[in-house]
Amino acid sequence: MKLPLPRTLRFRLVMASVLVELVLLALLIANSVRLIDRAARASVQASLDQVVPMLNAAIAPYLLERDYAGLQDFLGAFVQGQSRELSYASISEADGVEVARVGLERGVALAPPSESVEQAVAQGEYRSERPVMVGGQKLGMLRIGLSTRIAAETRAALVRQGSLIAGLEILASVLVLSLLGLWLTHHLERAAAASRAIGDGDYTRRLPEQGGAEVAELARAVNRMGQEVEQREQALHRLNLELEVRIAERTHALQQSLLEQSTILDNAIVGILFLRNRIILRCNRGWAEMLGYSIPEMEGKSTRMYYVSDEAYEQQGMLLYPSIMAGHTTYGEASFRRKDGSTVECSFQGKAIDPGDMDKGSIWVLQDITARKAAERSLEQRSRDLEDSLERLRSTQLQLVEAEKQAALGQLVAGMAHELNTPIGNILTAASGLSHLHGQLEQSMESRELTRSRLLQSNRQAHDVSQLIERNAERAAQLIERFKLVAADQREEQRRVFAAAPQVRAVLEGFEHRLQRRGVAVHAELAQEIILDNYPGMLVQVLVTLLNNVLDHAFDGVPEPQLWVRLWCPAAGRAEVAVRDNGSGIAGAALARVFEPFYTTRRGAGHAGLGLHILHNLVTAMGGEVRIDSTPGGGTSVTIGLPCILH
Repeated sequence: MKLPLPRTLRFRLVMASVLVELVLLALLIANSVRLIDRAARASVQASLDQVVPMLNAAIAPYLLERDYAGLQDFLGAFVQGQSRELSYASISEADGVEVARVGLERGVALAPPSESVEQAVAQGEYRSERPVMVGGQKLGMLRIGLSTRIAAETRAALVRQGSLIAGLEILASVLVLSLLGLWLTHHLERAAAASRAIGDGDYTRRLPEQGGAEVAELARAVNRMGQEVEQREQALHRLNLELEVRIAERTHALQQSLLEQSTILDNAIVGILFLRNRIILRCNRGWAEMLGYSIPEMEGKSTRMYYVSDEAYEQQGMLLYPSIMAGHTTYGEASFRRKDGSTVECSFQGKAIDPGDMDKGSIWVLQDITARKAAERSLEQRSRDLEDSLERLRSTQLQLVEAEKQAALGQLVAGMAHELNTPIGNILTAASGLSHLHGQLEQSMESRELTRSRLLQSNRQAHDVSQLIERNAERAAQLIERFKLVAADQREEQRRVFAAAPQVRAVLEGFEHRLQRRGVAVHAELAQEIILDNYPGMLVQVLVTLLNNVLDHAFDGVPEPQLWVRLWCPAAGRAEVAVRDNGSGIAGAALARVFEPFYTTRRGAGHAGLGLHILHNLVTAMGGEVRIDSTPGGGTSVTIGLPCILH
């Protein structure tokens, strides 16, 4: 037999208070349990962070050397040292074969890893498995069990003690509130009887204004209510008539406005969505058609229906909703799944109607950008292809530049070797003569035929030969020193402060034998005071390339070839090197293309057409510029302008 529950205010007051206390105590106990679970989770994680790296580092050498006996001994000692937290440990190789176990008998199947710390606390043990890694290579698998007995006992004790305290609290509350309710409901019943009488039309009913401040105030309020109800009833009747007319007018206007807005939204070319808790409450025809659905097929459904995967759905929610809950308008792009399984790429923006109350929903506007994204991907691919081609071109260019440098250095070596032949030959001849003179002098001394005049003559001859050897040795040393400077600068390409004139003179001396062989008269005018802060190796390379080009192209068929080289400062902070010849010159069509890569008028003679192109690049890298002036049959002038200090 079901007993009816009392419906008095006193009973409800007591029950409400008890319910509030139950809820608060339950929340308190639940929060304490949550804190214990959090502490257990942190403890388990800390233990894992401490134990797993130590075991991983310690057992890796055993696995690499396949020392399973040593591994078993080490594992037993380690588990015994960690007995308070570590209940068992098992190690298997990469193929899954177990090689060591401590804490559990062999043959006993290992339980699967714990799904959560809460489950582990309930079971008294947290199980985990981790790979043993060395240098990014998996050597095996480590399975361990961590004891959660302390957390489980603490949690159970908290629940028992909390339940006991909650019961005592509820009994005390019921007793106190029951006494308070008896006194309060007595006065409320009198006020309720008076209110019913007023409601029945007896406006003369009055209550005694006594029983405490609050109760007396309630009686006065009931008495005033009886006086005012009749007046307000009449006023409300008149107001109701006016409101009915206004509501009818407003309803008609709202219906017309809603019809117009619905027409606009349904015919918009963008998608418009009204969502609440990620449920589609309303969408326009543009969004439905964009996905291949009808409006009724979408309304009332979860937005998951047009996401390509659960992961994309969850990730989008975590990414966007914190922003709109903060009152911001969020923007982005995403791929959505159409009804036929294909995808459409859209840009979107969304905003909460009331960030403080997300139950009021949010508004989203979406636009199809599939064609634009396809064009962007095509453009990105083309850009990557062009970058790859440019990188290959740069690599080829660097290789060609290096080959050109090596060729120029070889020519310098040949020229310098020719220049060194003369002083070294003179030294050898003089040394031979000096040796012969010394032999004659010794022979005269042994035969006692040495006279004073003979001795003085031999001394003068030895002095002359010594001076000849000294001059030629100094000449050879100067040539070698200049060659070392030029060769080192050309190969290293290091920026430094240097005098320009010695560099230019050293290059001319390196080409001296080739110029003499061609019968070229050289006129050099070099300003000695010019100091550059730049790359001397690049300057040497530029001059070598330029002189090679002159010898290869300028003097064919010229009876008296001449070459003018000038170094001077045309203005403060600027230096210029000019190389001019009286050769055959360059035709107008060829002059416009001399700096193009692989352009040459003598390809059949083995020329690659890279010399002047490399020259132009080197001068540009030095912060300068190069000018060529030429007329057919009137010679060619090449002027190279450089900053004294490279910025």
